[in-house]
Amino acid sequence: MKNIIVITQWSLRTGLIQAYTLPYLRQMADVVRPGRIILVTIEQAEMALGPQERASALQSLAAEGIDWIAFPYTRFGLKAAWSGGLMVLRLWLLCRRRKVDAIHPFCTTAWAF
Repeated sequence: MKNIIVITQWSLRTGLIQAYTLPYLRQMADVVRPGRIILVTIEQAEMALGPQERASALQSLAAEGIDWIAFPYTRFGLKAAWSGGLMVLRLWLLCRRRKVDAIHPFCTTAWAF
């Protein structure tokens, strides 16, 4: 069983995620089954899904073998550095807890994590 964490800097609602990333992850999910794909996004407030949309997205992605985890976006500065550090810690714990076999950064800045 393989578990792969995919980290992207974009919000789930963006066109690039919808048109490019999700189809790619669906193909990956078929290959790693019974393992899981864990999609980590950094959600900008203006693009965040409402509670019902979020629940629907979580449910439909889970049915396709993709678990979605959203972190809030923080603009550059001290607060961003602090939240970035916490995010790295949470991702490390997630990798250990879910026995992640591979980390797949997916965008221009996700590789930093």
